[in-house]
Amino acid sequence: NIPRFSGSGHQAAAGPPPRGREIRARVVVQLVGLNGQVLSATTKKLARGDNPQINEPLQLVLYPPDGEKFTDEMLRKYERSLYFSVFDEEVQRDRSSMDRYRTVSTVRRRFIGSFELPWATVFENPPKIEGQFRLARPLFLFGYRFLHAEVPSSIDLLVSLDPLIVCSERAQAAVLPGFEQRRILKHVTQWIEANRGIIGRRPDVLATDLNGNSRLICRFVTPMRPHDQVIRPAWSSRAVGGDGDAMMDSRAVEVLAHYVSCIPFLRDATMFSHEVQDVWCTSQQFLDICCGDEEEHALLLCNFFNFIDSYQGASRRGAPRDGQEGDNAPTESFCAVAEAVPDGDTMIVVRQSARYDVELWLPATAECFFVPRDEGSGRSLLSCCRRRDEPATDRRATPNCSVRKILFLFSSDNVWINCQPDLPMSKLDFRIRGNPKRWKPLFIDGDRQRLFGATGKISTAADVAAPLNFGAGVGDWDTRALRVQEQLSRQLSEKIIHYRLSAEGGHRDTDLNFHAAEKMVAVLEELEEFKRAHRVTGAESCVGHVGVPPVAVPSSDAIQACCDSVRNLLGWQSFEITGVPMHFAYTDFDAIWQAVRNSNILTVGENRAKYVCAVRVFPYPAKVLSVWVFIVCAAKES
Repeated sequence: NIPRFSGSGHQAAAGPPPRGREIRARVVVQLVGLNGQVLSATTKKLARGDNPQINEPLQLVLYPPDGEKFTDEMLRKYERSLYFSVFDEEVQRDRSSMDRYRTVSTVRRRFIGSFELPWATVFENPPKIEGQFRLARPLFLFGYRFLHAEVPSSIDLLVSLDPLIVCSERAQAAVLPGFEQRRILKHVTQWIEANRGIIGRRPDVLATDLNGNSRLICRFVTPMRPHDQVIRPAWSSRAVGGDGDAMMDSRAVEVLAHYVSCIPFLRDATMFSHEVQDVWCTSQQFLDICCGDEEEHALLLCNFFNFIDSYQGASRRGAPRDGQEGDNAPTESFCAVAEAVPDGDTMIVVRQSARYDVELWLPATAECFFVPRDEGSGRSLLSCCRRRDEPATDRRATPNCSVRKILFLFSSDNVWINCQPDLPMSKLDFRIRGNPKRWKPLFIDGDRQRLFGATGKISTAADVAAPLNFGAGVGDWDTRALRVQEQLSRQLSEKIIHYRLSAEGGHRDTDLNFHAAEKMVAVLEELEEFKRAHRVTGAESCVGHVGVPPVAVPSSDAIQACCDSVRNLLGWQSFEITGVPMHFAYTDFDAIWQAVRNSNILTVGENRAKYVCAVRVFPYPAKVLSVWVFIVCAAKES
C-alpha cells in the first residue's frame, strides 16, 4: 500500500502529464545486508491510482563478499540488522524534443519508507521469517498525497537461510537461589515443568537479575510515577495538555510510549557478552544504564501505564490519587512474552480495559495494535460489560497486527499461561483473571498464604518499589542535548559533502546552506510535538479514553501545511524539493548516517545542488534524547 506521487516537489499536480511525456512509476526495494552489501530489485508492474497495491514477488539474494564463506560462528555473533528501504521510481520518457525519433528518459527515485530486520531475529528463528512488515514512513513527503494517512504501507516478506543452519536450543535460565525462598523456587519449578507442553517451550517465570539471582518476574512490576518533564518538557513552547496536573494529561499514554521508545535498544549479548544468559534490569537500573532490550522497555512502559491509568481513574471517581489501586483500576496493564514480526520472541505490554478490549504495545517502537473484544465468542457472558456512560465504537481492530502469538503474561501479583496460543489475536479471550481454562495461573488462592504469608501478596522488592530517580536536573539534560546536537550537525555536514564528492556519491559538489538550517528548528519542534502526542498505529482504540476524544491521526491538510511551511521558510518556491524528516532514539552517529544513506536523499541532487541539513535534539529526563534529522534538497524546475 504505497502513497501516490501527485506531482513534483514544486506543486502537487492534477490531470495527465504534458503532451509527449509519459510517466511510468514502479516500486524499488533496496536491501543493505551483511558487511554493507547493497542489493535492489524493481517491480515490473506499474503503480497506478491512489494508494496502489503492488502484488509482485521480488527476490534479493545475499552472498558472502569477496569469495568468503559464511560460518555458523560469524552469523551467530553478527549484531547488526538488515535494512530494507522502499522507493518510488518514476521514469519520464519525453518525446517532445525536435528529433521525433529520439526519446529522453529521466529516472527519479524517491524514498517512501523503510524497516529494520535484526539479524538475530533471522538467525534465531529457523527455518524462516515470514509476515507482513510495516514501513516506517516519514511524517510527510514532498509532492505525495496521503489520502488515508491512517492506512499503513507494508511489504510481505519471507527471509530464509540456504542451507539451513541448525541453531542450538534455547538456553534455559538456571535457577539460582539467593533472592527467592526455596519453597517459592520449588513451586515455580514444578509449575514450569507441568505446563511447558501448552506453549511448546518452558514458560520462564524466573529471571536472572544483575546480581546473578533468580527472581520471580512479578517482582519487577509495580506502578511507577513518571517525571513531570516526560509529559511536559521544558523545551516545549506549548506543553501537551496545558496547565494543571501533568499526570492528568489526556495524551499521557502516547507521550509515555514515545519516551520509552526513545531509550536506546541494546541486546544483552551486545551489552555484556554472547556467553551471558538473559539478564533483567529493574526499571531504575534501566534508566541508569539508559539502554536495554525488550524486557526493560516493556517493564518500564507497563509500570508507567499502570500508574497513569490508576491515577487518572482514581481522579474521575474521586478516590485518593496515589497510583496504587492495583486490581481496582479500570484499566490494567500486563507484560507478555509473545511472538511478533519482525522481532521473533519478544516482550510486549497488554493494556486492558474493564470491558476486555486490549491494546498490544511494542515498547521499543511505540507501535500499538487495538484488539476489540470478540463479540461472537462470548456474547452471553460479555454483552452486559459495557457501562452506560461508555461510548459505542465501531469495533475496528488495527490492521496488520505484528503480534502473532502470546505465550504467557504477568502482572505484579501473578503469571498466566495462555492455553489458547494458536488463535489469532482477534479471537483470543482476554478475560485473564478468573478464567483458568484459557489463562492458567501460577498461583491460586491456596498457594498464596502458604508461599507469601498471611496476606498472600507478593511483596515488591526494595530496588523496584522505590520512586524512580531520573538523575540530574533540566539544566544538565539541556546541556547534553545541545552538545550532542552540535556534534551531530557538524558530523553530518562533513559527511554529506565528502560522500557526494566521492565516487559513490557521483563526484558532485554540494551547496550546503547552514543559515537555512537554523530556520528549520521550529519545524522540527512541530514534528516532535506531533510525534509524541499521536500514535504510530492503533488510533482505533477506545481503551482508557472514556470521555476523551479519540487519538488523532495525521491529516493530509496538516501534512501539506508542514510541507508548505518548509518551502516558505527556505524561500524555495521556484525549486523542485525533495526532503526526508527522520527520527531516531540516539545511540551513535553511525546508526544515523546509515539511515541517511539508505534514504537515497544524497544522490538526488545534481552537481552544485542546494542542500539543507537541520538537526534538533530534544532532551528528556534520565538523559534520554529524541533526535530529528531533516535533509532537504532543491533543484531548479525543468
